[in-house]
Amino acid sequence: MAFDHGHPMKATFVNVTVVLTDINDNAPLCAEPIRKIIIPEDYPNNALLTCVAAWDPDEGKNGEVVYTFDITVETSLTLPFRIEENTGCIFVNTDEPFDFETINRYNLSVEVSCLLLDYSSVSC
Repeated sequence: MAFDHGHPMKATFVNVTVVLTDINDNAPLCAEPIRKIIIPEDYPNNALLTCVAAWDPDEGKNGEVVYTFDITVETSLTLPFRIEENTGCIFVNTDEPFDFETINRYNLSVEVSCLLLDYSSVSC
């Protein structure tokens, strides 16, 4: 409110709008926490296996997520797979054919993190 010191006193009002912005205060959420994919030994290189779906309830850039393989899984074994960071899609990434008798199962853990800050992450 603004007013003068005259007689009679005159005043005017100004409306002030305060707009809040969202902060990065939510962890990403997985659409489906466990998924089983079955492929034949001759599944081709660069073929799509699946896409992991997750979202972050935050708004704008705070709500964007990045997909990676969990580092503990990645270092324990050279994985014949790759993941696209922006889509969560997993592809075969090896020129060598799969061999059921040597390795018949791969357990992958996909880590979903907030794009802007490493505020929180979740494994899908």
